[in-house]
Amino acid sequence: MKSKFQALSQSFTARLVGIGVLALLFLIPLQMIRSVIEEREDRYRGAVEEVSGKWGAFQGVVGPVLAVPYAPGSQTSVVYLFPENLAVDAKLETQVRSRGIFEVPLYDANLLFKADFSSLNGLDFPVDPKSLRWNEAWLLMGIADSQGLGGELQAKVGDQAYSFRPAPQLHNADEFIRFKYDGKGYSEASKYRNFSYFSAKLNGWDPAQARSLEVPVQLKGSEGLRIASAGKSTQVAMSSPWISPGFEGSILPESHQITVEGFTANWSVSPYSKSFGPDLFSGRLAELTGSLLDSSFGVDLVLPVDVYQQVTRSVKYGALFVLFSFLAFFLFEVIQSLRVHPFQYLLVGAGLSLFYLLLLSFSERISFGWSYLVASAATIGLVSAYAASTLKSARRGGLMASLLTVLYASLYLLLRATDYALLIGSVSLFIALAVIMYVTRNIDWYRTDAEKGS
Repeated sequence: MKSKFQALSQSFTARLVGIGVLALLFLIPLQMIRSVIEEREDRYRGAVEEVSGKWGAFQGVVGPVLAVPYAPGSQTSVVYLFPENLAVDAKLETQVRSRGIFEVPLYDANLLFKADFSSLNGLDFPVDPKSLRWNEAWLLMGIADSQGLGGELQAKVGDQAYSFRPAPQLHNADEFIRFKYDGKGYSEASKYRNFSYFSAKLNGWDPAQARSLEVPVQLKGSEGLRIASAGKSTQVAMSSPWISPGFEGSILPESHQITVEGFTANWSVSPYSKSFGPDLFSGRLAELTGSLLDSSFGVDLVLPVDVYQQVTRSVKYGALFVLFSFLAFFLFEVIQSLRVHPFQYLLVGAGLSLFYLLLLSFSERISFGWSYLVASAATIGLVSAYAASTLKSARRGGLMASLLTVLYASLYLLLRATDYALLIGSVSLFIALAVIMYVTRNIDWYRTDAEKGS
């Protein structure tokens, strides 16, 4: 029985299978490292929420929209009218605040909404025009997080100024607002808890007269800003000294420029981009709000490197790193007639797995590039020094260091060149397979197993 066990333990085929099993076992610690990354990312999100809760959250702006009540029966309803043209000029002054080791991008936006309402006589109203109460009309502006508002919110119509006031009755009537906000923690049919409407009571509105108005808005926020396409046609011009913007939302800007001094971007939306008519809407305010937010667009203040995303992507290749390293040790066993104990394989795998924890911890303190250099250099030095001792040759340790250097350099290219990741990865795997086939081309595996068995 003992001789059979010894023969099995000395069989290269059995050892190769055992090494593969060991490599697969390292999926467990790699998954644990993923959990650590998720926990650190949750702490970062907590820091963002803490800072934005005191400054201003991710912002979205809806309006201005003209609301006109009417009484088709005993119950009063509202029809909402959109500007013929809406032009928005947005200037964002940005800064980065720290909460512990975490950084949060903030902005102070100066927004100017210019709305042109044309004569409304020719509109095809869904109700009897005589039932519309033009003398009770008001303007609506919706703000995602009203805590970020600075100064008084006013609408300037000619020489007159109309002050906006909070309109809590609109929230009570339409508690649930259905909309889609990609990547911001909201989903359709969810309650948008911070969204607030403000209304400005007008001294009557002549539907036969075209009017223009301006609404300046000072708004503090964090991470990003969205502007709803509330006009029949909407033009938005945005500028900021932020050098790494991400243009998000329903449409991309028609033109943009990014330099070391910041960015500028311009959007233009046609009258037919909404899911309802371009002139008016007579349904529930919740449905209107959801549709407008769903068609909103703007910018995200992207930090130069998303540390947690980069580390998560690198962990996905962890099993391959362990497998290639184990395969290198195994080839030394076969070609140089050496013996490496399974425990030594485990130590090498542990060293390779710790690379990702080093990368994560350093990335939270210094830039990702330097973190990657420090973590990879430490791991290469540790594993190659151990390989030189285990394989009883400094030259073999140097070969191991060269292999790991190529692997980590390839991984860094994969992380940096996102658009070419598949191409780089597939070519690298092909080259690796070709090298393994070349190195093992003259090995007689049946004879080797037979010699070990005897």
